[in-house]
Amino acid sequence: MTSIKPLQDAPTHSYSLSIVTVVYNDKEGLRRTYQSLKSQPTLDYQWIIIDGVSTDGTVELIMSLDHPSLDWISEEDAGIYDAMNKGAERSHGKYLLFLNAGDEILPLAFAKLHEDLISTASLTINTYATVVHGPNNSDDYFFSNPGKLESYMSVYHSSTIIPKQFFTELRGYNLAYSLASDYDLLLRARLRNFPFQAFDNALSRYHRGGASDRRLIQSRLEAIFSLWANNSPAKLSGTFISLRNLIYSIYPPRRYLPGRVYRTCQSVKRQFMLMSRHPKS
Repeated sequence: MTSIKPLQDAPTHSYSLSIVTVVYNDKEGLRRTYQSLKSQPTLDYQWIIIDGVSTDGTVELIMSLDHPSLDWISEEDAGIYDAMNKGAERSHGKYLLFLNAGDEILPLAFAKLHEDLISTASLTINTYATVVHGPNNSDDYFFSNPGKLESYMSVYHSSTIIPKQFFTELRGYNLAYSLASDYDLLLRARLRNFPFQAFDNALSRYHRGGASDRRLIQSRLEAIFSLWANNSPAKLSGTFISLRNLIYSIYPPRRYLPGRVYRTCQSVKRQFMLMSRHPKS
C-alpha cells in the first residue's frame, strides 16, 4: 500500500528548514517527535515524514497530525538512508535536518536555531550539542566536534543542519552503507573542505536503541570502511578509535581489562596517532 499526502502549501513555497523524519512501525516514537516539534516557537520549516509502510498504526497517526506544513509518504524503500534521500528530494528548505522517529527537538531550541540560520552570511554545516537519553532514563550532554570527523563520527546526526545545496553536491547518502552513511556523508563533506560551524547549545535529544546501537559491530566496521574508501588522512587513527570503542562498549576499560593490557592498548593508540600524523613518504 502506498499513501501520499501532498503539501498543504503550494509546492513552490520555500522554507528556511526542512525536517526529514524516517519511521517504520514506531508510532509512539513518532508521537514523541511530533510533540517536541509542536511545542516549538514559530519557525518557517517544513516537516517531511517518510514511512516504510508501517502496520502498527503509524500511518493512521500521521493522517491525524495537525501540522501546517506536513508532507508525507508511505511506501517501501531500500533502507533508512534510501528513505532519507527520498525526504531530501521532497524538501523545499534551504537547510536539512534529519530527525528520526523517537528523537526530539529540545524545548525552545528553534528560537536559537532561527537566529543562527538568519545570522550566517554564507552556507555552513551547523553542528550542535546533543542530549543523549540512555536506557536507564539518564541524559548525557555531548558537544559536537566536526574537526574530528576525519577520524570518527564526532557529531550527532540529529543535531546537524546541512544546506540542501551541499547535500545535493555530495549526492546524498551512499546506499552502500546501511548504518554509517550519515558518517560517510559528513566525512566526505569534511574532506572536500565544506565549511562547518560548531555550537555549544543543544538542539536535539537522541534516544539510544536505534539501528546503529543494536547492530554496533556492523556500524563500526562500516565507519572504518568509509575512512579507507574516502582515503581520510586520519584513517589509521580512526580505525583504531573505532575498534577500541567497539571493544570498550563490550568490555569497559579498567573494569574488565587487566592493567597491563589496558596500558598496552593506550600505547598502541599512541603509535597509531603518530603514524597518521607522520605518514611514510
